Amino acid sequence: MFSLSCKEELPVYVQPANVFSVQVELVEQLPDRVAPPGAQMVRLKLVGENIYDEVFFDSVNIRGILNISWLRTNGRKKTIEISEKDFLNRDLIMNRKMMLLPGQKFGLQFFWNLRGDDSVYFPAEMSLDYAYLRDCGRYTGYKVLCSNPEEMIVEGTISLYKNIDVVSIQPFTFWVTRRSLEIP
Repeated sequence: MFSLSCKEELPVYVQPANVFSVQVELVEQLPDRVAPPGAQMVRLKLVGENIYDEVFFDSVNIRGILNISWLRTNGRKKTIEISEKDFLNRDLIMNRKMMLLPGQKFGLQFFWNLRGDDSVYFPAEMSLDYAYLRDCGRYTGYKVLCSNPEEMIVEGTISLYKNIDVVSIQPFTFWVTRRSLEIP
């Protein structure tokens, strides 16, 4: 009898590293008609890309953390949990699995009400020194005073797939301006 078998064992499968990258693409303070003074909001959009040189297909488990810090203060921060509800390209997920072609992109979107982890409304603590106020009415259509922009930074980690390690989201700096209705 003749056998074509091999006595060598197959190598152990190692999940690839550096499958995707994620970065902040957009941070915008929503206009007064959508989020008026006293109820300001910011929209954050993350974009990821398959940087692996082959098609990647695996079980999905979208989870992660976004940390937003107010640079002028040492303690003010907001932590946003990332989950599948934030994923914009849900058509890529079928039967709890997702396939990404090399170079294919995906997005995640978040809305932040400018409240910290301690529920403090950040703009309420921004300086309204009248020497620095400027009239923003020409942009909004009604009299709104704006403070100087305050610098914030967002960074975090995300994992898309069940068997792939977390990926760092590079720090991204943005500015938030307190907007207040002018007192007659």
